[in-house]
Amino acid sequence: MPQRAKAIGIGVKGTRSAMSNYFTVNSSATERRGGNTRPVITIVAIVDGGVKHVPGGVFQMLGMKRSHTAAICIAAALLLVAAAGCGASKPVIKSLKPNKGLVRTGFKISGTFFGKTQDKSTVTVGGKKSIVLSWSDMSISATVPTILRAGSYPVVVTTSGGPSNKVTYTVFATFTGSTPLPAMLEFLKNRKVDSKGMSFTAVAASKVDPTWKLDKAAKTGGPTYYFLFRKTADGWTIIDFGSGFTADQMRIDGAPGDLKPPT
Repeated sequence: MPQRAKAIGIGVKGTRSAMSNYFTVNSSATERRGGNTRPVITIVAIVDGGVKHVPGGVFQMLGMKRSHTAAICIAAALLLVAAAGCGASKPVIKSLKPNKGLVRTGFKISGTFFGKTQDKSTVTVGGKKSIVLSWSDMSISATVPTILRAGSYPVVVTTSGGPSNKVTYTVFATFTGSTPLPAMLEFLKNRKVDSKGMSFTAVAASKVDPTWKLDKAAKTGGPTYYFLFRKTADGWTIIDFGSGFTADQMRIDGAPGDLKPPT
């Protein structure tokens, strides 16, 4: 029987033996019989840094004295069979909503090949790990790391298949006040929004957890901005901001279920 040997390689390459008319593909393995040496073929597929061997391991290309092309085609086909379905695909981010907000703000990533469960996979914003709230093969909910300062950062999903493409998330500076009003005024000033003529009113407060509330700033004939607040030891902190919220977004932000989005 031929000696079994391991050859590591992804490319398929045919070489003619100097001692016979047989051909080898990515192999240095040989068999000695009757004092003569003849080449054999070992095909190996490399997937995600691991080595997967074709069942059978070693193949002899006997009786193919002048079939260089045939030998390569057969070896390539076997390599494709070995690689098919092996290893994890790289994750792909297709959308990020919202793509701007504050630290602690929740966001939802939609895409493919995230994996059914998180396991050791991660979501990072600017290289900092996010707290993951939910995970499925096509959707991930996570929050913006609190360590980040205002600026734009790449969001990346990393799984056993490798890192995903990068999608930009813009982090706004957040503000805290003894009451919601000064926090809203400072936030709008920082965003270069003219607050002159705006009215600031409370929209709703949670009865389940009174430290959560929803306020708005509006100008007649102008835009309306909503602010999701949470009261901390430092005061009322803006958790999220926008022209509107969805129930899913508020849930990801951590707001109590009885605090409904504006209509």
